[in-house]
Amino acid sequence: MAPPSVSVSEDVSQGAPVEIHPPHAPAHSIKDFLIQLLTITAGVLIALSIEGLTEWNHHRLLVREAKETIAREIADNKSALERHFTDWDKSVNGIETSLKLAEDLLATKKSEIHEIELGFHLSSLSDASWRTAERTGALTYMDYSDVQYYAKLYGIQDLYVSQQRRVMDRTVSALSQISGGSDPHKAPPNDLERFRLELMTLRGEMLADKQLGEALLKAYNEALAKHKTAE
Repeated sequence: MAPPSVSVSEDVSQGAPVEIHPPHAPAHSIKDFLIQLLTITAGVLIALSIEGLTEWNHHRLLVREAKETIAREIADNKSALERHFTDWDKSVNGIETSLKLAEDLLATKKSEIHEIELGFHLSSLSDASWRTAERTGALTYMDYSDVQYYAKLYGIQDLYVSQQRRVMDRTVSALSQISGGSDPHKAPPNDLERFRLELMTLRGEMLADKQLGEALLKAYNEALAKHKTAE
């Protein structure tokens, strides 16, 4: 006589719960009892294996999607940073011209420079994909080394964003030293001296912007190459 059976069913695609159907025939001997017990145990183990495999596959897809979106975000940030550097020399030239004007006026009260342009292009750098991966729990299932790698990259990005804000604040502060933005040629010496000092500080902030930006751009390139290799 064939031993009683245990059937295990699961609709993985629909996420239906695992169903275990115990044998209906009563055990008439210790042998029958052991056979039923073994069959039930095997069924439970199979059900748990299927459930574990389904969960593992879900986590794997979650991590893969998180890495894909992070890679796209890094590529977009890289493009934004490269556009920023195309205007960087223009911003520095504006600082140097303004500084020359201030020094001329302080020294001789006149200058051949009659127009200045102080401006700064902010890079729009996003960390939404990184934050989303953290909120959805994708980082929990990602390799620790990958999490550390991305955390370091976004840490550099945060430093750079803070540096850009300092440059912007310093630019506004420099402009505010010239009585409401009026003609520098008519500004009093005290205003010109403060204007000159702010410009010198701004020039230093711009050098820091360049150094941090180049480090971040290198990190972006390395991350994108790493992602492409892993595909």
